Amino acid sequence: MKIDLHALGLPQRYSSLRKEQKKLVEDIISSKSPYTVHTAPTGVGKTLAYVAAALVKGWRTVILTHTKALQDQILRDFPDLVFDLRGASNYACLSEEGFTCEDGRVAGCSNPKCPYRMAISKAAASRIVVTNYSMWLLLNQSGSPLPRPDLLVCDEAHTLLGAVDSHCSPVITQQMAEETGLADADLALCDPARWIEWAKKASGEAERRLDRARALIRSGTHGLRNAMDSLRLWSEISRTAGMLLEIQPDDKVVPYSVAGGWALSPIEPSQSFHQYLVHGVKRVAFLSATINAQDLYWWFGLSEGKEQFDYRSPFDPRRCPVYLVTGPALSRFTGEEAWRRVFDIAARIVDQRRGKRGIVHTVSYDRAAAFCDYCGDLPISDRLVRHAPGARNLFLARSQYLSRPSSVLVSPALTTGHDFPYGDCEFQILLKAPYTDLSHPLAHARAALSSDAPNREMVRNLIQICGRNMRHEDDWGETIILDGQVKRVMDRLPSAFPVWFRERLVTVSHWRQSVQLPTLAELKEKK
Repeated sequence: MKIDLHALGLPQRYSSLRKEQKKLVEDIISSKSPYTVHTAPTGVGKTLAYVAAALVKGWRTVILTHTKALQDQILRDFPDLVFDLRGASNYACLSEEGFTCEDGRVAGCSNPKCPYRMAISKAAASRIVVTNYSMWLLLNQSGSPLPRPDLLVCDEAHTLLGAVDSHCSPVITQQMAEETGLADADLALCDPARWIEWAKKASGEAERRLDRARALIRSGTHGLRNAMDSLRLWSEISRTAGMLLEIQPDDKVVPYSVAGGWALSPIEPSQSFHQYLVHGVKRVAFLSATINAQDLYWWFGLSEGKEQFDYRSPFDPRRCPVYLVTGPALSRFTGEEAWRRVFDIAARIVDQRRGKRGIVHTVSYDRAAAFCDYCGDLPISDRLVRHAPGARNLFLARSQYLSRPSSVLVSPALTTGHDFPYGDCEFQILLKAPYTDLSHPLAHARAALSSDAPNREMVRNLIQICGRNMRHEDDWGETIILDGQVKRVMDRLPSAFPVWFRERLVTVSHWRQSVQLPTLAELKEKK
């Protein structure tokens, strides 16, 4: 298939498609399956490929992202081709200063020039729309005013389960509980029946409170700010109560505590996936470096009508080797003596890479503290940068790390959303396979349905970590995995590891030895 990018109206800087991009376009266009899964690593150029596919066929297309960063990037790359749609809270209300359109919506604003309503109208008339998972799910739940697309692109699809979970999991915050007289003990019992009983009472009270707050806002009294705060709170109570009242007696749900409140999640969120994400869409393309067709089965019970496509990385694997240690597997039962041996190997590797920035991924904050304590009397201790939990603490630690040429960031919080290209990170050490905490009630319930689910989730986390220091074709960086559990999982579930990732793997000898890994130059010469 010959594709003239300029004839399609794409920006002039795009002159042609690379081999894997062309394959991706053809796979999206030619597949007869309603669901296509594209395991495409960083550097393939997924965005240009699916935009080109939409233009070639003239399909009405909706592109979904998880992060605002990708949404912004798509808008920057294709400003004249793509319409950017955000949630109502991203638009300023014209009727009341300081209000967002979300505030105006719950307050009963009916301004015909509402920026949010105007954005919805423009999106409905656009051929290609980019928005986020949360917005798309909310639109469909409330009866989407947008026409059904010919193609739905789910980019960053490895985040899809989390997006659906977030949408269909009602949360009762501490403030909501206090406002409605719900005792902590009732929530601590984690009895869904009590939650639903609460929802029946709270629903009626919410309507009365909302009417009162709207009346205060319309009257223009001096208590406008308090009225708006009350409106926001009771609007959220009303929405949460409505979600709880939709739960059926035979639905399998799991209650658990979250920061500042309690949540209730379905163990199998397939209903929300089908009803609010893909319902009525002719073609759905799932794209990620770590997604595969089996994931859609485990997550949403999607067993038929899907086709898997794999793509090779444009990155030379010699520039980004992943060293896989074949030694003992680590677990929560691993003793301190064994951990000291792991720390010793990691410290030796760091010491061998003097003058280079690197990251030690620890999986937990406790393990990060233990590693830094172990290195306290070693020469590398001055290079280590560790942080406490929290986004601000991570931001400050990253800034400190990047300000010093040979520092080493010790962190459990760098799986996704953080890129370290070129000299920002020349090596990574992964102390332990990044499993999800199975003490979490939802993770535990899902693991009971499939013994492979935790391993597959671990592989997705692992691959995301391994990609933090290799972002461009001329970039470089090595990753060393010290947990033999990864090798065991790879032998048992080879299909969970994408082809492009397996090409980077280099098996290394036992972890008890001092691992003197080859330099990139030596690896190239050997190859």
